[in-house]
Amino acid sequence: MSAGGTRIDVLHGPGAAEVLQPLFDEFGRWVAGRLASDYGLVVDDEALQRHHRAFQAEFPKLLAPPGCLLVARVDGVTVGSGALKPVGPTTGELKRIFVTPPARGRGVARAVVTELLRRARGQGYTSVRLESLAFMTEAHGLYRSVGFTDGQIFDGAEATITSALVAHSRFMKVVF
Repeated sequence: MSAGGTRIDVLHGPGAAEVLQPLFDEFGRWVAGRLASDYGLVVDDEALQRHHRAFQAEFPKLLAPPGCLLVARVDGVTVGSGALKPVGPTTGELKRIFVTPPARGRGVARAVVTELLRRARGQGYTSVRLESLAFMTEAHGLYRSVGFTDGQIFDGAEATITSALVAHSRFMKVVF
């Protein structure tokens, strides 16, 4: 799929991790930096790697329907990602919506989120949830613009790895 110069591709197979690893590394460093500067929470490299490995363990759920793993490219350069994780027969969860700083403001995240929600509807989901950190205010605006509303913490939320993260997390959902 292409939208406004952005190409969105579905990733399949074992090579997906290699395509997205640089983005996930950048995402992790960005989040760790913001957690430290905004909240005084220090995330060391070992914790980041543990977090990446836990997400990669979910790849089998993401690489085939009813899950989905997307990569966004602009002029052939990988600039964004997003995943739809199945969590129940009618519920999905958006994960790792990330766009590199140079590509922000160009509609890349909107294209990824829109495609993930289209696929969620196509898979028969009636609701999709997500979690993000409080400092991701631009993302919250995007999510609200496509129908998400504030929700409650849910089972399996990544923020529950430490109670300090729960206090700085936002939970949202959309119902179709």
